[in-house]
Amino acid sequence: PEAATLPPAALERAPCAAEIDSCTEEHWEALLLYVVGSSPLPPQGLGSSSTQIRPRLHITSLLLKAGLVSRVDGQGEAVAITEAGFQFLLMDMQAQLWVLLKQYVHLAEDDAGVDVGAVM
Repeated sequence: PEAATLPPAALERAPCAAEIDSCTEEHWEALLLYVVGSSPLPPQGLGSSSTQIRPRLHITSLLLKAGLVSRVDGQGEAVAITEAGFQFLLMDMQAQLWVLLKQYVHLAEDDAGVDVGAVM
């Protein structure tokens, strides 16, 4: 069978590799700033600056389960960096990504009825 091709209109709107790299770096920076606690939790969604994206609840749960952050007593959803979180920040980005991916798989395994193969 022939490979599927995208309609021309979709190709025109598709981001180039540099745009994808830039967006990825901004999102990763936002995550690291959240771990450090130096980034306030702005409203959800993309604002004028994509570095102000609030990490979604599942990201916060992932960071909590990985031990990278902990809840701050009496401050609602606020989190603080842990010793493990500080060590995480000293890793290179690929090592950081593996830490989060491994934790994500462990969380999927813990969820009843979740097919880990499907998660992968």
